[in-house]
Amino acid sequence: MKDNIRFNRNILMPCSKALLSFFSPYFFCLFSGCYKNASIVDVQVDCDWEVFRIVLMYLHTNTLVVPSPVTYNLLKKIAHLGQYLSH
Repeated sequence: MKDNIRFNRNILMPCSKALLSFFSPYFFCLFSGCYKNASIVDVQVDCDWEVFRIVLMYLHTNTLVVPSPVTYNLLKKIAHLGQYLSH
């Protein structure tokens, strides 16, 4: 079964719960039962979908690929999200 991350209630991004759980204590707790809604399939994320896509690609490939031209604001958002997706 494919897992999904939902952004702004309309953008769905296929994603692996296992991958997110491995890199993030928050997602591990979310999917393993620490929270009451651990059986959810669609996860609502309050984050810019493009930023999440960049970080997700990094988790898959261990290579950070950002669009050109890159802005300071985009790098700041990536770094902010990245601090939550670390061991």
